[in-house]
Amino acid sequence: MIKRPHWIILLQLLLVALFVSCNGTIEEEEKLKVMATTPLLEDWVNNVAQDRVSVESIIPYRTDPHSYQPGAKDVSRIVSADTIFSVGLGYEEQWLKKLLEAHSELKNTPLGESVSPIKMSGGHDGHGHGHDHGDSGLDPHFWFDPTRVAMAVDAIANHLSEIDPSSQDYYQNNASEYKAQLMDLDNQIKDEVSRIPKRNRVIITGHDSLGYLQGQYGIESLQPVVSSVTSEAGLSPDDLIKAVKFIQKHNVKVIFLESTQSDKYAKTVANETGITVASGLNVETLDDANGSYIDFMKDNIGVIVNNLSYAGHGTEHDEHDGHDGHGGHEEEDGRRRRQRPAVGRARHVRERGHVGARAAGRRRARRGRARACGTTTATAG
Repeated sequence: MIKRPHWIILLQLLLVALFVSCNGTIEEEEKLKVMATTPLLEDWVNNVAQDRVSVESIIPYRTDPHSYQPGAKDVSRIVSADTIFSVGLGYEEQWLKKLLEAHSELKNTPLGESVSPIKMSGGHDGHGHGHDHGDSGLDPHFWFDPTRVAMAVDAIANHLSEIDPSSQDYYQNNASEYKAQLMDLDNQIKDEVSRIPKRNRVIITGHDSLGYLQGQYGIESLQPVVSSVTSEAGLSPDDLIKAVKFIQKHNVKVIFLESTQSDKYAKTVANETGITVASGLNVETLDDANGSYIDFMKDNIGVIVNNLSYAGHGTEHDEHDGHDGHGGHEEEDGRRRRQRPAVGRARHVRERGHVGARAAGRRRARRGRARACGTTTATAG
């Protein structure tokens, strides 16, 4: 067996170390510690930085960002970070602003400022947005436009390059590759949306979060019909009247609900208008670490396209999107409801108890007369 000289072994080890360094492998303790406020942002940072940084979402998976408040352990994780990426535009207004004021040494990059954000729609017929996103007046849900996500990816790559200039080429190359995937996603969405009849490209949700679909894909996004449609407070007769008028005015075919929202009151509105209630949207976050932004968008666009493409086609729509079909008398009742004038339908719901009581009284009176006639006939015979 021939033994290699020690200097050859040392040279091989040095070459391996150089190879590992050039391929971006860094010891865990030497990595930049990055915090992203939501799982969506964490995914974007991971695509840009990959194994050069340690990135973690502040808000856990499957957690509503609007109700999140950091605990003591969360604050400890956040303040130890080298940098933070946030949505901005008032999205984390309730907690991040206070945290940054208390820890002025923290570096925060609000990505929303770099994506040319649109204004909040401001409401239709006086209906509000339903979530507090600060006073910016700008819509923070820019992730429903992949071309704007590409702008955010540029901002991520540029900021990481500033604090880690030795890895600048690495970040920029990864960002370019990921942006190409985002452009492909954008084209796929356009192809999918083209399946929706133009008259059906109107969307209404329980949370005003899909405004970016309008400019990019021609899907008009309306404000929630009335705040109480998805509220636990209930649906008053006046709310129902407003909802019916609004739905007819804007040719709404489907009410879309997020997977976390109750459909109880939305179904009441649907029963009086003949529209469909579709659930399953996930507009804020990822379900787990295996999810990605691209899959998130494909899933949501799938829910929207499948429902709007068949909206107004009766049982064909129900079979397509998995909702229970309605047949026989239920279909006939639905046609009668759709034919009834808008305000009349709502008044019908409000007065249903009184009408039902009067009808029951008339039926009892008829049965009484029938029994009396039967008795008289038997006696005469």
